[in-house]
Amino acid sequence: MKDPENFFEIHVQGELAGLRLDQVMASRVSRRFARKLIEAGAVFVDRQRVKVASRTVRAGSVVRAPLSLPQTPVGAEDPNAWILATDPRYVVVNKPAGWPTAPTAQGDRSVVTELSRRLGQLWVVSRLDFHTSGVLPFVRDPSILTAFEDLLRSEDAEKLYVALTRTSALSPGMIDLPIGPHPARAQRFCVRDDGRPARTEVLEVQALPDDRQLVRLRLFTGRTHQIRVHLAHLGCPVLGDPWYPVGEAVGAGPMFLHAERLRWRSPVFGDADFLAPIPWEMAPVPAR
Repeated sequence: MKDPENFFEIHVQGELAGLRLDQVMASRVSRRFARKLIEAGAVFVDRQRVKVASRTVRAGSVVRAPLSLPQTPVGAEDPNAWILATDPRYVVVNKPAGWPTAPTAQGDRSVVTELSRRLGQLWVVSRLDFHTSGVLPFVRDPSILTAFEDLLRSEDAEKLYVALTRTSALSPGMIDLPIGPHPARAQRFCVRDDGRPARTEVLEVQALPDDRQLVRLRLFTGRTHQIRVHLAHLGCPVLGDPWYPVGEAVGAGPMFLHAERLRWRSPVFGDADFLAPIPWEMAPVPAR
């Protein structure tokens, strides 16, 4: 059974009951690929991640796994190169596009797991989408997790993004449109009256060659896919976005959305300003 998001499920019964996990999966994919999926942490048995190929699978269990694994982008393989700053309380990185912030259903390969292997346990305080690059903080002490989350949600923290879109009539101003789950597509979102409040400020729109524009934005709320949904709703979706506008976007990146800057003022965590240069050609330098 294949689901709409490129996963398959095996409902274990009959001759499959009692076999090893890799043998059960070999009923759908090659034994070699089955082992690769298991090693990547991309296989779930009854909704629990399983990384042991020899585990016996009982009758009635459901095995779920993706039909493909994400590819590591060229030039983004060294997690040490991601680090922008370290502090006894937090770590700030320049997340590469093509990496999830935290483990997903497609495996436990992620920014937080790779960095935790090198720097010790880190905790997620905010996320960037898989295809989005840029400034991303993690905390090193779970006791400050709530305080750090509160700081990032407050107006004492400035989260600045840049996006490339096709030329449009978009102009500076506040986008104040609620966002909720898309009624027809799982994992997608849309502007809807009964959604949660979502505020994105367009700070600047700069014309670029080839019928493109660079849009600078400030994020005031942190709804899933917020900038992508807001820009698509206004008729200027992020170039390369594989999901928005829903039903029209195609491809799998690169997506031209980048968390360019994070700065905050805090009596607890001090004042900070982190900048990750835009990783695209023909992108103007940000004003200081």
